[in-house]
Amino acid sequence: MPNILLPEKGVDNTVRLESGISFRQIRSTLDFQNDKHQIKIGVSSAFTRINPGELVPGNSPSINPQKTNLEYSLESALFFEDNIKLSKLWTASIGLRYANFLNLGPTEVRNYAPDVPVSIASVTGLESFERHKIVQIYGGFEPRIGVRYDVSKDASIKVAYNLMRQFIQTVTNTTTPLPTSRWKTSDKIYQTTSKPVGIGGLVSKFQPKYLRIIARRILSLD
Repeated sequence: MPNILLPEKGVDNTVRLESGISFRQIRSTLDFQNDKHQIKIGVSSAFTRINPGELVPGNSPSINPQKTNLEYSLESALFFEDNIKLSKLWTASIGLRYANFLNLGPTEVRNYAPDVPVSIASVTGLESFERHKIVQIYGGFEPRIGVRYDVSKDASIKVAYNLMRQFIQTVTNTTTPLPTSRWKTSDKIYQTTSKPVGIGGLVSKFQPKYLRIIARRILSLD
């Protein structure tokens, strides 16, 4: 657990800002392989506990202690992937993952009046959740696909796409991460989804001739 130490001027006291994240995961996979396929099937489950922050004033009479609620979550997933040898030069990789995310108690959730700015004045009530009670559920499918073309034994080109869901976010009030930035479990703050597409090449032993080979192979695909 990281601590931020803030020495007070003029007195022998240090104020501590404590925060931390605990992550525990279990995972099991089965692998199948033949001449054309490398198949992997598996399940995983991860339990996360976040301490957003606790202000410990020490013996300072001018600072009040503050402690935010701990956040608990459980993310479980089923996944499948297959690396397929299409030909001597072409290889495809496909995969599908289903993720299920549970935001769990104990916690307290504020409810706000609709169609007004969120503030203390717009709070309409406080809802309490006991230990292991479900606060919020997120989830969905995460497909991915990639294709690799072997230009030679030492060079290849790859194109890939995948969809990713993120259920734990980093919250900061600056564009640069700081020690005071914190992790936040998805509750009323919705999960984030990204769909990255990538293209790249790999040359294990770079020589100028590989650039000519790659150019010829790309032109031959037209």
